Formats: sequence, C-alpha cells, structure tokens
Amino acid sequence: MDRTDRKKREFMRRELEILNTTEALLSGVDAESVTVERIAQDVGIGKGTIYKHFKTKHEIVARLIEISLDARMAVLSPTDRTPMDRLNDYIALRLGQPHQFQLIERWSEGLVRHRQAESLELIQRMLDRERLKLAQLLDQAGCTGQSRSAHSMAGWLLASVQGILAVGPERLHPERPDAMNTVITQVLVDLSQAARAPRKVTVL
Repeated sequence: MDRTDRKKREFMRRELEILNTTEALLSGVDAESVTVERIAQDVGIGKGTIYKHFKTKHEIVARLIEISLDARMAVLSPTDRTPMDRLNDYIALRLGQPHQFQLIERWSEGLVRHRQAESLELIQRMLDRERLKLAQLLDQAGCTGQSRSAHSMAGWLLASVQGILAVGPERLHPERPDAMNTVITQVLVDLSQAARAPRKVTVL
C-alpha cells in the first residue's frame, strides 16, 4: 500500500474514532461537561491530534448532527423503491431512534447557545433539503390534496413524527415490529386525512 494512502486511511480511521467516542460521551452526560481533553483521553491520543481533525468541540458536535441528517436523506433517495416505501422507511428510521432525536435536539441547542452560526446554517440547509425531498415524495405518492401543498404536507409529516418522538417515545418498541408498524400506519393514515381535509379560512 502506498505510504500516502496508508496515512490517509489512518487519518480517516482516527477521525471516525473521535466521532464515535464523542458521541458516546455526549450520550451519557451533559455536553457542556465534555472537553476536548476528555475526548482525547478516551480515544488515547493527544489533544493536539484532535485539532488536526476538528477546530473545536462544537465542530465535532456539528459533524455528528450532519451524519445523522445524511442517514435520514439516504433512506429517501433510493430510486428502486416507490415514493411511499421511502416515506415508510423514513418514518421507521425516525421513530426507531427516539434517543437520537433527543440527542440532536440537545446538541443543536448547544450550538445555538455558543453561536456557532456557520454550523447552524449548514444544518439548516440540510434540513431544508430533507423537507423538500419529503415534499417531492409526498407529491409523487399522491399524499397531497387540492387545498394542501406538498410543502405544507411535508411540514405536517415532520411535525407529526417529531411530536411522537417528543411526547410519546414509550409508544415505540424497536424490538416489537408490530407496535412500530402500527404507529407508522397511523401516521400515514393521519397524513392522508390531513391532505383531504379542507383548509379552514378565518374571516376577520
């Protein structure tokens, strides 16, 4: 193996180890108490080596969020599955990871507190692409109504999934596919009903 390739692979392996270690640390304690020194200690490398990969701890946190969002986009992308199958896969992925939802919410709040504008802008662009893809799939799957645009239905779907994750994680049992399928089916049924429901017009 070429020396340059070997060094590149070692760099990537070490970066993945930094990310995995940081995620494990942040999953167990308050993110504010995790330092770059602690991450380096758990990985078994020097603090300076961390900075060869990431400028700050916040950059590591932002990368973890981006990886999670990339995984969500990945299930929406396969062209060999129908739009409805991809929507089903997306809902299953989101509802099957209630702990991940809570972590991302907490990590994002930390980025806001520390005014990590560049990272937050990138994350928002990724969320916007996710919503646009959902809107496209909902339109292709016929899950929109005359009074409901695909974009508004994508917002409804996201709000429904996040609402379940926020207040009802006890309903989700990854070890029981039947329970998970029941929740997914209900979300899709509610989605269909919401698409057909006439939009209320308020007269002032």
